[in-house]
Amino acid sequence: MLVEVSESPLRFMANTNFQLEQLKLLYDYTKFHIGLYGTLIAGFIGILTFGGTFSTPSLIALKVVVFLLLVAAMSGGMVASSVVDVYQDYKTWNTESGLEAFWTTPIGPFKWLRMKVEYWWFIEHTAFWIAVFIVVGGFLLKGIRLGVIVI
Repeated sequence: MLVEVSESPLRFMANTNFQLEQLKLLYDYTKFHIGLYGTLIAGFIGILTFGGTFSTPSLIALKVVVFLLLVAAMSGGMVASSVVDVYQDYKTWNTESGLEAFWTTPIGPFKWLRMKVEYWWFIEHTAFWIAVFIVVGGFLLKGIRLGVIVI
């Protein structure tokens, strides 16, 4: 009797190994981002502390950038810390749905601010890119004011 590929336990094992590899990549990717955010936060705090005097708009912009990077790091921490938690506590790993189930699983700190993983991921990246645009915009505006950048 022939066993169809879809019924083979080897297919499930291969699918599970692929899902596990995707999960590891997501975890490593998120850890890298959290480290990057921490480095940038430390750098901007150093600039705020030892960088001399700033105009009021520049000071506000730098503080907003630090806040946005903290939001990005917190959101990334939600995703990274929930990788193991979701698969262990909610038995998501026992299904064949893999990362699709993980993305739609509600997570949050102390179970009170629960959102889907994909929303935390979106918040992380949005906060980071807004911070980048503020910093780059600040450099461009300063260059235009000094006559260094010609547009």
